[in-house]
Amino acid sequence: MSWASSASLFSGIPASLATESRYLHALSAFAGGPFVVEGAGALPESILTSALFGHARGAFSGAEHDSPGILQAAAGGTLLLDGVEEASGHLQLNLLRFLQDGEIRPVGSNQPKKIVLRFICTSSLRETELRERPEDLLPLARHFAAALGLRRGFSPRLVSLFERYYWPGNVRELKNEITNLAIRGGIRRLERRLSAVLLAAKKREWSRTGPDGTAGGMADGTAIPFRRAMAEAERRLLAEALVRNRCDKRKTARELEVSRSWLFMKINEYGLRAG
Repeated sequence: MSWASSASLFSGIPASLATESRYLHALSAFAGGPFVVEGAGALPESILTSALFGHARGAFSGAEHDSPGILQAAAGGTLLLDGVEEASGHLQLNLLRFLQDGEIRPVGSNQPKKIVLRFICTSSLRETELRERPEDLLPLARHFAAALGLRRGFSPRLVSLFERYYWPGNVRELKNEITNLAIRGGIRRLERRLSAVLLAAKKREWSRTGPDGTAGGMADGTAIPFRRAMAEAERRLLAEALVRNRCDKRKTARELEVSRSWLFMKINEYGLRAG
């Protein structure tokens, strides 16, 4: 069997994250391998880089022999890197390259080494939502499009929809949408789907607050945030489509004109019953 590395980022209370990480390791395809834990803030950058990626003999003073490093020690299993926000930008970039290429280069060596493992990072910081970083949205979308060979630019309408949509799945959802565009094409299809979600959310907001936003609201008199209304509208659209298609995910994805991977992600995100 050939495996690819898997990566996850969690934020929250450290003790709880460690427990959840062990649980994920036990349920994963890497359960038969080691479970290794390292703290990103426990060591200086120079030492942590060598500890993670290993080093070659003579790489620095005192390096009298090759050292495999923590990533190699965790090969075939799971590495939990706690407190990734404390790692330097340079080290985070090296980790990102490893996740993209599946290869490491020990300090002082030019020979890449292929490693397959489950890589889990934890952070005590809240992940900034893509909706809170509108200036990053289009550059990210264009970056993903270029990486996937999409040479046709986004239509003005799609750009407007991108900016109005609230991206509950953050960057991962944006990347999935661009990937779906690259594989299946159909900019108009994506425009129609995002428009339907936005319209349903707006209608739901109006039903609670009124079109002018001055009346209605929840039972306690507070207004419903548009983002929550949009999420509820999307969830309802998916649930109704699943019912119409008797939980046949292939048919549901075809009706909604989305990829099955996107549909699976949303089913899990909203906790929908799909079988």
